[in-house]
Amino acid sequence: MKTGPFFRSEMYKNAIFERYDSVLAGWIKAERMNVSTRFGNTHVIASGTRDKTPLVLLHGSASNSSVWTGELKALEADFTVYAIDIPGEAGRSEEVRPALNDDSFIEWMEDVYKGLEIKNAVVCGVSLGGWIAVKWASSHSECVSGLVLVSTGGVVNPKGLFLLKAVFHALRGRKGADGFMKMLFGKMEIDEEVRDYFRLMAEGFSPRTGSIPLFSNELLARLNMPVLYIGGADDEFYDSRKAASRLTEIVSHAQTIILENTGHVVTGIGEMIKDFDRGVLQ
Repeated sequence: MKTGPFFRSEMYKNAIFERYDSVLAGWIKAERMNVSTRFGNTHVIASGTRDKTPLVLLHGSASNSSVWTGELKALEADFTVYAIDIPGEAGRSEEVRPALNDDSFIEWMEDVYKGLEIKNAVVCGVSLGGWIAVKWASSHSECVSGLVLVSTGGVVNPKGLFLLKAVFHALRGRKGADGFMKMLFGKMEIDEEVRDYFRLMAEGFSPRTGSIPLFSNELLARLNMPVLYIGGADDEFYDSRKAASRLTEIVSHAQTIILENTGHVVTGIGEMIKDFDRGVLQ
């Protein structure tokens, strides 16, 4: 386990948190809480009434739960939504990074479920969050009623030039932040406010380095719950078509959606999650 600080300065940390809180101010029904885990406090945003199916949302690396605000309208009417800040990322959870090569994130999820009194939930993860979701679902299938994986790491290895490009952009300051955003969003039009927020996080936060471990066939074969994989055809991080092919070869019941003209960042997934949970996904 690696400990922080991971923000490049207190000034950047405060600026990122200020923007985070500003985005969440529009999340009218949200309740913010901290859950105690073996890896320190974990910040959770809960939304929707507590009588619906729990939905656990896990964001990607160098990000936080504010990325889900665009999906909230589609989700909170059908689910009790728990958007969780992953420890060691650019949210309000503890500045510690659980290891990726052991069961640390399984232990973390055990504590999160316990703290939120969740017995069983639909789990949706993006990129690193998807990797954590697979680790959890493969070890605690009884706790996952459905698994939604978006641009998920660990299904296939990253593209060959991804790490070189990422390092190159990281060394170029503000221009590098813009280049990295282009890698993330591809051809997608980016709102200027969103662009500024991602630029701020790219400039002010030190992300994890290195590749996410690849899942074995044996581990993926343990995913016996309904599974949906969503990827962008233009993802510069992972080959989404290869990921979908490998996943369906091992997990024959898995459904896959590859979105054209879409990069690593996928938006508008709220309705797909709802249709998937209802069993009516087209």
